[in-house]
Formats: sequence, structure tokens, C-alpha cells
Amino acid sequence: MMKGGIGNMMKQVQQVQENMAKMQAKLAEIEIEGQSGAGMVKVTMTCKYDVRRITIDPSLMGDDKEMLEDLVAAAVNDAVRKVESTVQEKMGSVTAGLPIPPGMKLNNFSEAEVCEVCTSPRRDKRQLAVVEMPADFNMMEATQSYNGLYFVLMGRLSPLDGIGPREIHLDRLISRALDGVVEEVLLATNFTPEGEATAHTIGELLKARGLKVSRLARGVPVGGELEYVDSGTLAQAVRDRRTV
Repeated sequence: MMKGGIGNMMKQVQQVQENMAKMQAKLAEIEIEGQSGAGMVKVTMTCKYDVRRITIDPSLMGDDKEMLEDLVAAAVNDAVRKVESTVQEKMGSVTAGLPIPPGMKLNNFSEAEVCEVCTSPRRDKRQLAVVEMPADFNMMEATQSYNGLYFVLMGRLSPLDGIGPREIHLDRLISRALDGVVEEVLLATNFTPEGEATAHTIGELLKARGLKVSRLARGVPVGGELEYVDSGTLAQAVRDRRTV
């Protein structure tokens, strides 16, 4: 590519980043309401996946506790779906016609604006592996058994520690997975309680949108973290992954 072409591309990239930063700030203030039970349970959530309010009709307070929990969960899921739709619409208006740096899709640390993994023509862009941390990404690469792309969450869901959908960049993952190119999402989070909960949450959201979702096979020990699993075991877990 000519020097002038690179300069123009970088200006466009900078413009995208500036516009996205402004839109992210706006999304934090946009509130969306999810409902269940014919509106008897309402959840108000921002477009950064922060729950602002939960409103429960007083007539439900004496009912079965499990049923009430199910209604709250259904209202949360309804809010999440509406937030995703709003985020895609808003972010799409920002990035339309402008290039998004592939490194932003990986969500990993990189010295380069565009990472080698995302730009490699040998990579299968129809597959997207979701891992928790950069160390897990490195372990997956060491197996030489996976040839798709990645999304690094930079954590896992852990409500007790204050880590929710916003902290693991769930909005970016959903947008990435629904780019029209990805056909399969491999959930490669750790087999810890938090990792399993994270995989389940992501899997349910993506399956509802028609994507094929798979999970590493149980060759990885329960409670195990990928960075401590030998490459041979992890490679077999990738090959034997199961559809969920």
C-alpha cells in the first residue's frame, strides 16, 4: 500500500475511534426497559449493560420465590436483547463506510494497530473463539489445533466481585459475533464456576440469534484454567468440542 493510502487509512481509523468513544459515552446514558409477566416485572438497563432499576408489581411479592426469580431473569434477558439491538443500530451509524481496525475485534493487547492474527489470510474468519485472558489466547495458539479468530474478554462474569457484562465487553463481543461473517463461536472460557457461568450466558445470547455455539470438550479438568493445561490436552479439547 502506498504511503498516502496508509495515511488516509489511519486518519479514517482515528475518526472511527473518536466517533466510537463519543457514542460509547452516549450509550452509557441511554436507558432501555425490559419486561416480563405482562409488564409486572420491569428492568431498566443502560446501553452499557448497567442495571439501573428493577420494578416488581406488589401483587407478586407474596408469590413463589422461584417464579419471581424467573420473571426477573426473563425481564433482564428482554432488556439485554433490546440493548443489543440499540447498540448495533447506534454503533452501525458511527462505523458505516469506515474501516474498523481488526485489532479492536480481537480485544487483546497489541503493539500494532492491526494484529497479525486478524489480518492473516490463513485464518478461518468464520470461527471465533472466546477466551478469558491473553494467557488463554496464547495457550490456544500453542495447540496449533485452532485456526480461527479470537475475542479476549479480559475477565469472566463474577457478580460478587462486581464484574458484569460491561466489564467483559459483552456488547463488543455480540457485535463482533453478529458481523455476518462468523458462523461458529467456540466458548473457550475456563472450566471454573465463573468460566462456566460466563460461557452459559454468552452461549444463550448467541444461540438465540441463530449462531452455532460450541464448547471445549471435557478433556480440560473441571475447575481447570486453560493457561495451566498442557497443549496436548487442550488441542484434543478443541478437536472434540461439542455443540451447545
